[in-house]
Amino acid sequence: MEEIVQRVYETAVSRCRIRPGRLLVAVSGGPDSVALLYLLLELRDRLAVQPVVAHVHHQLRPAADEDLQFCRELAQQHDLPFVFRKKDVRELAQAGNMSIETAARQARYTALKAMADEQECHDIALGHTANDQAETVLFNLVRGSGLRGLAGMPYRLGRRIRPLLDVQRQALLQFLKSRRIPYRTDESNFDTNILRNRVRLQILPYLKEHLNPGVEGVLYQTALIHQEAEAYIQTRAEKALHRLTVQQRGRKIVLDIEAFWRYFSIIRKYILRNALERLSRRTIRPDFRLLERIENELAVSEVGKRIGVREPWELLIDHDGLVVWDRSFVRFSRQVSVGQEVHIPGVLKLRIRETAVAPQNVKKLADNQNQFVDADQIDSPLTLRNVQPGDQFQPLGLHGHKKVHDVLADRHVPLHLRPETPVLECKRGIVWVVGHRIDDRFKVSEQTKRVLHLQFEEDDS
Repeated sequence: MEEIVQRVYETAVSRCRIRPGRLLVAVSGGPDSVALLYLLLELRDRLAVQPVVAHVHHQLRPAADEDLQFCRELAQQHDLPFVFRKKDVRELAQAGNMSIETAARQARYTALKAMADEQECHDIALGHTANDQAETVLFNLVRGSGLRGLAGMPYRLGRRIRPLLDVQRQALLQFLKSRRIPYRTDESNFDTNILRNRVRLQILPYLKEHLNPGVEGVLYQTALIHQEAEAYIQTRAEKALHRLTVQQRGRKIVLDIEAFWRYFSIIRKYILRNALERLSRRTIRPDFRLLERIENELAVSEVGKRIGVREPWELLIDHDGLVVWDRSFVRFSRQVSVGQEVHIPGVLKLRIRETAVAPQNVKKLADNQNQFVDADQIDSPLTLRNVQPGDQFQPLGLHGHKKVHDVLADRHVPLHLRPETPVLECKRGIVWVVGHRIDDRFKVSEQTKRVLHLQFEEDDS
């Protein structure tokens, strides 16, 4: 049994990169998680960790209350902190139109993260084994997963670590038996209506009997190979994404589209995947088919082409590059007073103040970021908002009105920036298309007695 302890130690250190300090250990009461806890207890001095037992009650089974009590008593027996959360998984599944299994997994990870935060734990230890890895790879293979799916479960993902991923379940059962350690049995693990259970109870045994007795080992090895390939491509793609980034702000990133096409197709797909996952905070996890469709559409497109991903996310070929963004851009409308600074996060900071600048000096001081207007022509209140369809104004030096969008087009403002372009208006109309033109009606003239200085700077927060 010392062999299994040493293997878990090596996996925890070299592959999981476990951090010293408080460690949340997810314990369901089943054999894998109970073995995980006992192995970590044997290793806690070598690993310099202080285990905290955490349990998630899914409210799915009559015996779930007994599982909770078992885990509580297990923690008390070893004088360990114990925390738990109850989640109504059926309600979550119905509300999110998900399967029970998907809802349970999401609820479990959400609850574990909350408990880890509460207990100030650096890492969250999960009891997945080498058998679980084999099942995951086979499951992903028949679903048509790409490289990441065939890599299976990572040893570390964020704060979640899997110290048992190199250990066979049979070895864990022998460990528990040799120590006379009790555990709970979840009867739902034998329900073959659940696809994962069919993989474990029917498909893998069939493959072992009729194709390869060592199929689980082969699938486990397949995961290791694909993890290395995934890590290499991911590193290349991350470096490429950094090089290609022309602009990034909020939920939008602009990429150098010409340089984008210099990379191999697989790297391009990973660049797009990483950008979408990062911006959406992994609410979008594009698969190979989606990335291939996007890449094919990009290859035959021109400026203005929009490629939908999932509402409101899209890719846009623009004048300044390839835009990956949430097109439900920032909408804002704020009243502004003279002497005040207004901050629209991710858009701009605007200051309006009265100035002693002489009218004859205004022309040489004005630029895209600084404009001057006749204070007595302003009919308060002033409002700062984003441009709207149909907006018109009278650009400085012109006698007639012109649509704001036409002015932005004339100035070759990228399509993705036009909807969020700020305008400053009063009751009489638009005073300034911020960063571009003021309205001729508000210009400073020789008759101007009071001058307002309008100043803005872009905000990248």
